[in-house]
Amino acid sequence: SACTSYTWTSGDGNTYTTSGSYDYITINAGGCQDTVTLDLTIGTGVHTSVDVNACDSYTWTTGNGNTYTTSGSYDYITTNATGCKDTVTLDLTINTPPTAVISGDQTICAGNQATLTLALTGTGPWTIVYTDGTTQVTENGIASSPFLISVTPGTNTTYSLVSVTDANCTGTVSGSAAITIGNRSHTTLPVSACTSYTWTSGDGNTYTTTGTHDFITTNATGCKD
Repeated sequence: SACTSYTWTSGDGNTYTTSGSYDYITINAGGCQDTVTLDLTIGTGVHTSVDVNACDSYTWTTGNGNTYTTSGSYDYITTNATGCKDTVTLDLTINTPPTAVISGDQTICAGNQATLTLALTGTGPWTIVYTDGTTQVTENGIASSPFLISVTPGTNTTYSLVSVTDANCTGTVSGSAAITIGNRSHTTLPVSACTSYTWTSGDGNTYTTTGTHDFITTNATGCKD
């Protein structure tokens, strides 16, 4: 076996570039023909490529065994049975894992919605899993950041993230969002007046008949007083 070509120096001296059987005939001392047959295999080197996407780092266990932390093209060269060089090229892309941060501490009135904010890094689409401490919820196919989530807790609740995955990798999560449920209040103000009454501390109206009147405001928690 030979790589690319073979020169038969111990035979006819010719250089061959194709596989085949070749004879070298000489005349021996007895006047007879001696024949040496060369059974020749001409080999070639093979070049193959493998594409790999990895997160953070990649160890090329089927190649040179090295661990790579940067994207690039890397060659692993071996010698085959014909003496030719076989090359495997690793076309490697190293991706940075995504991150997700949840925020949105706020106080709301019971029955109202709160909005949680997710700040994401990486390559979309993302999948995130969040929890209220009891139940996990999965949001798939998130296309952009920030991503908003509407929730309506019935009691004080703290939301946190369980996991984040982008188009390439699984990443890290952090942050929390504490939702506090505010209270409504109802105050009764008894008033006696002569002829008429102007409710200056309330709606500002002047009343000339006896009755019950409401003045409704929204407090700091978003509830109606």
